[in-house]
Amino acid sequence: MRVVVILALAACGGSSSSAPPPVSDPEPSEPQPVAQDEPVEPAPVAATPEEPEEVAEPANQNVVEIEALTGARAIAATASGICGVMNNRVLCVRADGGDPSAMALSNEESLVETEASAMGLCARGESGAVFCQSAYNDPPTQAQIRGLRDATQISVGNHHGCALRGNGRVVCWDSREPQRRPRRVSIRGASAVAAAGEAECAIVDSAVTCWALGETVRGCSDCGRSASPPAPVEGTDGVRALVAAGSEGHAIVENGTVVRFSLDDESRAEAVAEVAGAQQIGSWCGDWSGSGCAPTTCVIDGDGYVTCWARSPYGRVGRIANAAELTVGRSLVCARREDATVACIRI
Repeated sequence: MRVVVILALAACGGSSSSAPPPVSDPEPSEPQPVAQDEPVEPAPVAATPEEPEEVAEPANQNVVEIEALTGARAIAATASGICGVMNNRVLCVRADGGDPSAMALSNEESLVETEASAMGLCARGESGAVFCQSAYNDPPTQAQIRGLRDATQISVGNHHGCALRGNGRVVCWDSREPQRRPRRVSIRGASAVAAAGEAECAIVDSAVTCWALGETVRGCSDCGRSASPPAPVEGTDGVRALVAAGSEGHAIVENGTVVRFSLDDESRAEAVAEVAGAQQIGSWCGDWSGSGCAPTTCVIDGDGYVTCWARSPYGRVGRIANAAELTVGRSLVCARREDATVACIRI
């Protein structure tokens, strides 16, 4: 019976007077170095060209498509709208798309160029003849400039106009008396002309030359002479485009620099803007006399961005891509695109 009790206690894991033999701790083993894989260099990734950073474009909500002038061969902005050469006539429409203006020209021969001012509108035909309509007459009347049959470019001021002839000579006329034979200007080798408030200019030998009208020519009591002889404008060497309005002239010279010069004196031209890739330039003065007027001037670059300024810069006012011709009016700048569509930006 006692044996059974002892076995039962042992089987039940009970305590016993005999201590279990001590268990020796194993000797600490040195940590074995862990084998590390050789670093694998990442496979070269083919470089992808970085996308050019997009430049924020001016909002174009103010761009107006002039559908009535789609197909125009040339354009000219006016005080209230835009005119376009449509085959053998010049059609003028309001910038807001309203009814056509009463100031319009028509002719039997095809027209290729038109120019406008606050007081008149002229057009050049394929033959080189020039036709003008003056707002000095009420109603406006149309007349052909006498004796002019070889014009290659025209420009119109508020009460006078000028034409570049095929032989590089320049003639100018009084818009109030178009029946008079135009006066000859004593320059040769001109490549462009520009008429403004009280002066006229031309590009001669890649520089700007200007001359004043004076009282006699303004009143046309002696339409055969200008008030002052043509004189070069300093700082306009390398000129590529020329425009004049009011009392100021502007020109695009080398590297896209736009310079401004006074038409009231012989001051040197000063740089007013740097427009890379400047292609074309336009200007407008709403003062009928032109004296003391600070014109609004705009240029367009090769990417179609239009930059304008008056006494203070407006900066970029919008974009009209693929422009082939630029013109500036009282409150808008318009461009004829290469596909012969016309669009305007309000300024």
